[in-house]
Parts: sequence; structure tokens; C-alpha cells
Amino acid sequence: EISIPQLVKEIETDSRLTSELIKVGNSSQVASTSKQKDLKGIVTLLGPRQAIAICLSLGLRTVRSKLMKPWAEDFRHWYLKRTSLMAATAESIARYYDSVPPETAYLLGILQDIGILVLAEHYGEVYFERVIKRVRSIPTLQFTASENMVTNTDHGMVSAAVLQSWGFPFSIVQPVYAHHQDDAELNLPIMTQGLVRCMRVAEAFAEMCDQPVPQRILKVNQLLSDYYQKGRMEAQDVFLTAIDKSNQMSEILRTPPLSAEELEAIATQFQEGDEQQV
Repeated sequence: EISIPQLVKEIETDSRLTSELIKVGNSSQVASTSKQKDLKGIVTLLGPRQAIAICLSLGLRTVRSKLMKPWAEDFRHWYLKRTSLMAATAESIARYYDSVPPETAYLLGILQDIGILVLAEHYGEVYFERVIKRVRSIPTLQFTASENMVTNTDHGMVSAAVLQSWGFPFSIVQPVYAHHQDDAELNLPIMTQGLVRCMRVAEAFAEMCDQPVPQRILKVNQLLSDYYQKGRMEAQDVFLTAIDKSNQMSEILRTPPLSAEELEAIATQFQEGDEQQV
């Protein structure tokens, strides 16, 4: 934990970040009622964890824009929607189903796919064609399996390595590393186990939203059942909350919101999946 005065002091060293955080904190997407004029008021209103999550999200926005500059628009939109939705879903799952800090789950959702940016930068067109495009068009393909075939690693391991090199604490690096690893091979602390659960459900839901086909709906349903003894219809409000949060934050983080057509496709697949179970 970091105290509010200490956090304010750290943020104040960056005038641009200070200005951005005050603007975000007073936005209709974040602020509840009262407007705050200074940084201390904003950090107090948000709380240290949420303030840190927003600061890192704003910082990563700049990193992403530089690395994704050569990307085709379709791939940029796919990545930005995916990360925004994963963060919001991880937060929602943590808040309603798990016993881990929602703000930390949100932050991990933002960070867990940084490795995709690095792998795309390093492997270029090969990564887009043989990993991203194939996974998006063939629902039965596993993302990390496809990555391993092309790169001999996966985005989770690369994300963890990047975060470690940036000096992130082990409590953040470990769940990012673990979210695509076999649980049987790891001896994770209780808190990390909960965060990994949130990250996995969030990633599965984001992939289902991208391609709402039966195989991906089944994966979401299986994870909900295994981790929380819930069905997807029971979790519908939790996912709707995540979608709403993701769309609310789209202006702040400059990510494209889910379109009406995408939302309709998701709702239709949920309904059809439940009818098949009857």
C-alpha cells in the first residue's frame, strides 16, 4: 500500500500526467458527483489503487500508440477493444465473484497483453498472419499454442518479462506470467490465484466477444463453472457491467467501443447457447 500524500508527490513530478489524471478524475465516466480542483482531491476521491491503475493506463496509451502505428486498422481495433474489455471484465469478476482487489484485477487486465505488442514488433507480418489472423478466423485454435509455434514463447511470458524489466513488483509480474501456465506446476499465493482466475475469465470473455462462436462461449461457461460454480446467464449482469465500463473508458483510453452489432451478436450467442442446454 502507498499513502495518498506519497502517491500525490510521485504523480506531481510529471505535470502532463497530473493534468491528465485531474481531467479523467473529473470526467463523467469516472467522477461520481463532486468535482475536484487539485491532485490530492482526485487521488482521495479515486483511492490509491484506482489512481495508480488510471495513471498506468494513460502511460500505456502512449506506448501503445507508438508501437501500433504501423498496424492495420483492423488489428489496432482488435487489440484495443480486447485489452479494454479484459481490464473491465477482470475488475467486474473480482468485484462480484472473487476476493481480490478489483483495481488490481483491472490493472492486470491492462498489462497482461503487452507481450502481444512486443511480439508483433519483433516478428512483424508473420505474427499477424500466422497468429492473430488465424486465431481470429479459426475459433478452435488456442492463442498461446499458435504463438509458440511461431515464436517459441507466448505473450504472457513476454508481458511478464517486460513488466519485470520496467521494475513492476513481483505481485504484478507473477499473475501475468502465470495466467497461461499450468496451475499444477505453480505454487501461487492465494491472492495471486484469485487474480489469475479473474484474468483468465476476462481473456476468455474478450475472445468470445471478438468471435462469439459456440467454442468460445463454452470456454467462458467452463471457467465460470470451475472457478465460481456459476453459469453464464447467472453472470450476465457481471459481463454487462464490464461492457458498460469498457465503453465508458473508451474515450479516456482512446479505445474503440463495442458496436451495437457486436453487442447484439454477443447477446444472441448467449441466448442460443442457453437454449441448446435446455
